[in-house]
Amino acid sequence: MSSILRFALLLLVFMPCALRSQSAQDNWTLDFSFGGATTQGQLQQPTGLAATADGKLAVVDSQNHRIQVFNADGTFAFRFGAQGSIDGSFESPQGIAAIPAGGFVVSDSTNRIQVFDANGNFVRKWGGSGSGEGQFNNPNGIVVLPSGNVVVVDTGNNRVQTFSSTGTFIRQWGGFNSSYPGASYGKFYEPLAVVLLADGNLGIADRVAVQVFDIFGNFQWIWYFNGPYLAVDSTGKIYASGTSEMKVYSPTGSVLSAFGSAGTGNGQFRAGAGVAILPDGKIAVADSQRHDVQIFDSNGAFVSKFGQYGKVNDGFGAVTALGFGPDGLLYVADNHQAYPGLQVFTADGTPVRKGYLPNYSSYIQPTTMRIGANGRIHAFYSAGIFIYEADLTPVLRIGGASPGSGDGSFLNGYVYLAIDTNGDIYAADYSNASVQVFSADGTFLRKFPIAAGSTPSTGLCLTHDGIVLTSEKVGDAYYMNSYTKTGDLVQHTSYAGLAISAQGSDSLYYGLNPSASAGNLATVFGPDFKVVATLGNQDAALPAVHPQTGAVYVFNRVTKKIDVWRRGFRTLGAHPPRLVPMPGVRTVTQRTNGYVDLDYIVTDGDSAQVITALAAFKGGSTLLRDLVPVQSADLKEGTAINLGGSIPTGTLHRVTWDPTSANPPAGDLVFEIFARDDRPGLMDFDFITLPSGLQISRSPVLPADLRPVWAWLLLTGDPALTRATDGEINGPGGAFTTTTGTGDAAETKTTDLGRAWLFAKLGVREATGPEVTAARLATNATTPSQFVPVPSQQMGARPRRVNEWTFDSADTYGTEAWWVVKLP
Repeated sequence: MSSILRFALLLLVFMPCALRSQSAQDNWTLDFSFGGATTQGQLQQPTGLAATADGKLAVVDSQNHRIQVFNADGTFAFRFGAQGSIDGSFESPQGIAAIPAGGFVVSDSTNRIQVFDANGNFVRKWGGSGSGEGQFNNPNGIVVLPSGNVVVVDTGNNRVQTFSSTGTFIRQWGGFNSSYPGASYGKFYEPLAVVLLADGNLGIADRVAVQVFDIFGNFQWIWYFNGPYLAVDSTGKIYASGTSEMKVYSPTGSVLSAFGSAGTGNGQFRAGAGVAILPDGKIAVADSQRHDVQIFDSNGAFVSKFGQYGKVNDGFGAVTALGFGPDGLLYVADNHQAYPGLQVFTADGTPVRKGYLPNYSSYIQPTTMRIGANGRIHAFYSAGIFIYEADLTPVLRIGGASPGSGDGSFLNGYVYLAIDTNGDIYAADYSNASVQVFSADGTFLRKFPIAAGSTPSTGLCLTHDGIVLTSEKVGDAYYMNSYTKTGDLVQHTSYAGLAISAQGSDSLYYGLNPSASAGNLATVFGPDFKVVATLGNQDAALPAVHPQTGAVYVFNRVTKKIDVWRRGFRTLGAHPPRLVPMPGVRTVTQRTNGYVDLDYIVTDGDSAQVITALAAFKGGSTLLRDLVPVQSADLKEGTAINLGGSIPTGTLHRVTWDPTSANPPAGDLVFEIFARDDRPGLMDFDFITLPSGLQISRSPVLPADLRPVWAWLLLTGDPALTRATDGEINGPGGAFTTTTGTGDAAETKTTDLGRAWLFAKLGVREATGPEVTAARLATNATTPSQFVPVPSQQMGARPRRVNEWTFDSADTYGTEAWWVVKLP
C-alpha cells in the first residue's frame, strides 16, 4: 500500500435512531453550518476558468480562496470553498477543469488535487508536497480526458502527471528544460496549462512554447506563442491567453487572428488568464488584474462582462465570540481586519446586518462579546469595554484612557464578560487576576480577586442561580471556581481544562475542552463539570446556546463556518441518564514500514467502558461494500487490547494496524471508529402506546440509520452474515444490501429481505399503513377520548416536527422511511 493514507476525523454515533421511551439522552447532531455575509460576484485575481456542459462558468477566485460559478449571462449561481487546508477548502487555487458528467477538479498551492460534485460538494482528494509519483510542487492546469483520467501540470516539478478519476497515479513525463529561454522538446520550463486538442492529443504550455503530446506522453510537435492559458473550440481552433491580447491558432499552431489590447475598457486586457469556450461557441476570458471575466463572440467581438474587485467576505475571519440577543438573533464578533467587526444572523443562518464597531475615526476588533437583556452589545477591545445599541450606535466606553490595574481600568489582553439580568456587567480580567463589576451605565461598583494564585483562563458566565463562574488556572492545574456576586468563594473545583462559556436552560454548561491534536473542542458538561459530549472534532471558539431551542452554535476555526448542533429528545420528569457514546478518530499516521498508527477516544458521560470496532473505507468511500475491517489479529505492538470490549471512555487509545492481511487497494483510506455501551439493543427506539395497546415508534427509521448497524454486525462477526465477492452483505435467503447508482451518486441500500431480517434482530417489525394512520389519529390533540401519552419536549434533533402528542407526523421523509412496531 504505497500511496498516502487519507484520514477523516469523524464523530460517528453508533445508535442514531430515536430514543428509548422514558430515557434521557444527549444525542447531539450537527444540523447545519453557515458562513457569513456574501460578496458573490466579487473577484480577487481570478486565474482559471472552466465551462460546464450546461453553459455555466466556474471561476477560480484565487486570492479569495474559492470557486464561484456563474450562469452564461453572468448571474451568480453558487460558490464553494474557503481559505484553509481541510477537505473542500483552498489556499490560492490555480487550475480547474469541468468533469463532462458533472463536477469539478481543482488544484491549489497546498499541492493537492480536489474533486467536487456538480454542486460544489467535496468528493475526494489526492496529492501532497514532493517530487515523487502523485506528489506536486505547485500544480496548475488540469484537463479531464474522455476516459475520466485527469491530467495535471506539475509546474514546480516541470512535468505532467496523469491519474485515474479516483486519483491513482498512472504516468508522468517531462523534466527541466535547461535550454531556457530556448525549447527542449519533451521538457518544460514552468509549464502552466494543458488542453485537450481536437485530434485527442494534449497541448502543454510553458513559458517558451506549446508542446503537443499524445495521451501517453509521447512528443508530437511544437509551436511558439506568447500566452500560457489555452482553450479549444469545437472546430479545433486554439485560443491562447496570458497577455494583453488573445491569439487564435489553427489546430496545427499557425496564427489565424488576434483580438484585444492593453487597457481596462471593454474588450481590453490587463493580464488575461484563464480562457474557456462556452457550449454556444462564445469565449470567456478571466483577467487577474481587472478582476473580472469578459465574454466574446466567436469572432472576438466583446459581448459582456461580469465580476468586480472585492476581498472575500462570505465567511468569517477570526471569530472571537457568539451571543444571542433578546430578539433571538445571533451576534458574531470577528476581530479580523478584512471582515466586519460584527455580523448578525437569524437562527437559521440568514444574514440580517453587518458592520464595524466604531471607535471614533476607526473601529474596534472585539476579543470578547456579550449581548445584554436590553439588546445592547458589550464588546471588549484593547483596554476597554465598548457598548453599542443593536444598530451599532455607540453608547459608552468603560475603562481608563490607557491600560491600567486600578478600579475601572483594564490591561491589554482578554477580558471575559457576563451581563446580569439587571444589566450589571461582570468582567474577568485575565491580566489583573480579578473580576470587576459595573452598572449598566458604566459606573464602577466593585471588584474582587479570584482564588489565590489563580488567573482567569478562558471564560466567565453567570449561572441561573446567580453564581459567578470562572475558568481559572493555578500553575498547570485548571479549576472551575464559583463566587457569589459579591466575590465570596463558593467552590474551588478541579477539572480537566474546560473553559466556561454559557449555561443552557437544561442546567448543562457549555465551553471548550483543549485537545492536543485539534485545538479547543466545543464541549458540553454537567453540573459536576464531567464531559457529557464533544461537539465536533475541530478547533472551535466559545459556543453560544439558543435560549429557546437549546441548539448550540459553535464557530469552527478550521472550516470558518458556524456549526449548529441540535440535541435529541428528552422525556420530562425524573429518568436515568442514557448518554450516547461519542467515538472520534483523533490522528492517523502511516510509518515507512506500512504500519498505521491511529488514536481515538470515546466520550460517554454515563458509561465508564464501551465496546469498540474499527473500519477503514477504501478510496474515501462511505459504501459498505468498500468496508475493510480492522481485525484485532492484525494489530501490532500490543495494541490489540485497545480495540474490542472493556475500553475505558474519556481516554485516548492507540492501535497500530498492519494492513498487509487486509490487503486494501492502493489509495486513500478513511477510518471510522464505532462504539456501543451496555444498553441491550443495537438501536434505541422511543415507542408510544396507542389506545389499542400497540407500541409504535415515535419517529421512523431512515436508510442512514441502518448503515452503522450493518457495519457493526460485520465488524463484530455476526455468524448469519457473509460478504459477497463484490463486498455486499448476504444473509439467509439472499442479498441484504446492494449498491445503487454509480460514481459519486452511489449509495448503500438495504434490501427488503435485509430490512426484514434486521428489524427482527432488533425486536421490531415494519408498521402497516393502517397502524401509522391510527397513530396519527390517536396523537391528534383535537380528537376527543384519546389517550394522553407521556409528555415530552423537543430539544432540536430529528424529528424536527412533532405534534404536542409526540408522534412524528412529518410528511417530508419520502418513501424510504419505516415506522416500526415493537414485537411482543
